[in-house]
Amino acid sequence: MAEPSISPEAYDDLVDAVETMAQYLSEARIRRFVRAVFISADRLVEFPGLGVRCQDSPRYTDELRRIPVAGFDRWLLFYIPSDSGIRIVRILPSNQDWPRLLRP
Repeated sequence: MAEPSISPEAYDDLVDAVETMAQYLSEARIRRFVRAVFISADRLVEFPGLGVRCQDSPRYTDELRRIPVAGFDRWLLFYIPSDSGIRIVRILPSNQDWPRLLRP
């Protein structure tokens, strides 16, 4: 079965998100967020076409897609589908200037 993989940048994004959330959310809510990221990734392995294609990202391929993290719509999971699963490339808050962050 195909597996999701996570880039070093996406891992850093997740760590940053958890550290920020720790300032104002309960530990249980943070755990739900982390679990939701991986549940979303597993779902994308099954249905890689679910996300919206990101047309203007020269840093990544034409195949870059985004989808809200399940249950946390203010967070976007950016990924690239492949034959071996998906590669999560970034996990960013939707209110950030993510088009700029996805540029080279």
